[in-house]
Amino acid sequence: MTAVVYKNTKYCKGLVVVVAHDDNGILFGKIVLILLHHSRVYLILEKCESVLLIDVGVYWLTVQGEYMLLPRLDGERLQHLVETLLIVVGIEDVEDLRYIKEDDEEDILTPCQCRKLLDAFQRRDSTTQPHPSSAKLPTSTPPASPAPSFPPSAVFSSQWVRDFQIPWEKIEQRAAHSDRLQMIRVIVDAVRLHCMNPTRAQCAEIAKAVVAQYPKSFGDVTDEGDVLGCGYTSLLNQIKTRVEHHPPQRNTFNQLDSYGCVHWQPQDLPEGETPDSLEVKRQMPITLYTNEGPRRVDMSRVDELKKMTYWKQRELINSSPPPQVSTIGEEWPFLFEKRWLCSRFENLTGIDVLSRLTEAFLSKGRRVINFFLQQRLKWKGSIQSLLTEMENNPRTLEDTDLMATSAILLLMAFFKEPTESLFILADVSIGQESIPNTPRLIMLGRSLMASGRWMVSIEGKVAINLGDGGFVAAFTALFAAYYVLNIEYQEDAACTLEVVQRFLVRINPEEGKKCTARQGVSKKTGRVVQKKATPINPHVNNFIRLLLDFEWKTLN
Repeated sequence: MTAVVYKNTKYCKGLVVVVAHDDNGILFGKIVLILLHHSRVYLILEKCESVLLIDVGVYWLTVQGEYMLLPRLDGERLQHLVETLLIVVGIEDVEDLRYIKEDDEEDILTPCQCRKLLDAFQRRDSTTQPHPSSAKLPTSTPPASPAPSFPPSAVFSSQWVRDFQIPWEKIEQRAAHSDRLQMIRVIVDAVRLHCMNPTRAQCAEIAKAVVAQYPKSFGDVTDEGDVLGCGYTSLLNQIKTRVEHHPPQRNTFNQLDSYGCVHWQPQDLPEGETPDSLEVKRQMPITLYTNEGPRRVDMSRVDELKKMTYWKQRELINSSPPPQVSTIGEEWPFLFEKRWLCSRFENLTGIDVLSRLTEAFLSKGRRVINFFLQQRLKWKGSIQSLLTEMENNPRTLEDTDLMATSAILLLMAFFKEPTESLFILADVSIGQESIPNTPRLIMLGRSLMASGRWMVSIEGKVAINLGDGGFVAAFTALFAAYYVLNIEYQEDAACTLEVVQRFLVRINPEEGKKCTARQGVSKKTGRVVQKKATPINPHVNNFIRLLLDFEWKTLN
């Protein structure tokens, strides 16, 4: 971070602030680093002199003594060092510095630098009364003011206010009292196009602009023409009340996006949270991901942060125009790990997708295979080839992954959908230039039925590296990505994916489609034809009907 904003004051690198008083006078500190940790902002300071700044309750960490011990330590390594002490080692108070070991810093500092720093910490511990410039890590909020929560983007958070255009054409110049509420609604609706939960300061800027334009309609003015206070307090209170107590009506979102979801976009922020505090919590997993990686991280800590920031994540994914998947990956790196991708699918739909698909492939996958095997003389071409390969491998109906692979490939052959529309058989040296833009499951091995490793690609790049967890787990991640990331089914694999959705996962919305292509290639003629808008794909409906009819006839 290079800057934060608190109570309309911008704190940035190089700014000099007053941090303490002692018998010798005032202690000044020049900001050299700004860090986020546990919803708090830490200002890393070095001793300096400047103007007095009113105390606003900002937490600070002065490391002037230790900083001068390592004068050649560049800013990036210093930031890495402090982040490691705060997040990885878990320093919560100045007293915890005595427990630091050389191993905790060996990846950042040289052995000599480590020893210098540890020696300084030990000397500090032997001092009964620390000097005001010593490191200070407060563990509780000062009574005067709470610890602020600043996102890195807070410096620019009010930019939309400066650019905001009030819809003057919808506001009458001389409004009657009965019309004011409707005008407040118009203003707040326009504001929400830029920010769903503006702060009071931002609302004040808008109220001030409205009163300046129409003082007779909205200004706080007496009968004699005297301005009361700032002149816009009443309007400000009305705007803020509307923002806080009248949440926007649920938008009629595109059925494609909310298709089958029960928690597509939470309407309310988590209790006690604001957009700014959620932005701080969003940044914490990024630091954990960078410093520790997805395998070594404290999963319970990430789970807690992910739960708190679900509102924030869906706000980004559901935004219009939709963000690129690479942008989502930069802001939410853990979302592209199978564990948290499936967890988000459950948040979104209420379904444990891995358990649901595992059970479905064991039962319904076997039914799909039997449907084709027991009518073998009916099929030709690729279906016959698949059936022959399956019969040559007696493990097909015993191994869940083989059964699942066989069922999906048979479905694609039935719908005349090319396997390349959903799968890529590749070796380790595959180049990204050969990966299509729509989602694919990259399978590394000799054949689709004998793959050993899997990856999911989106937008022409490998997005999720699944390792060797098995086909069911890999296909689950691929399917979950369509829902979690608001991605349409590609037209040339839409039938198979809709069977998975409706028949295996049992997501059956009455309206909407996950593939909105209005044109498609006819399976009979090979020509491009106009597609009819139907709640359920007729080819999918036909297959499920044929399957059920076959099973009914077999049982009877």
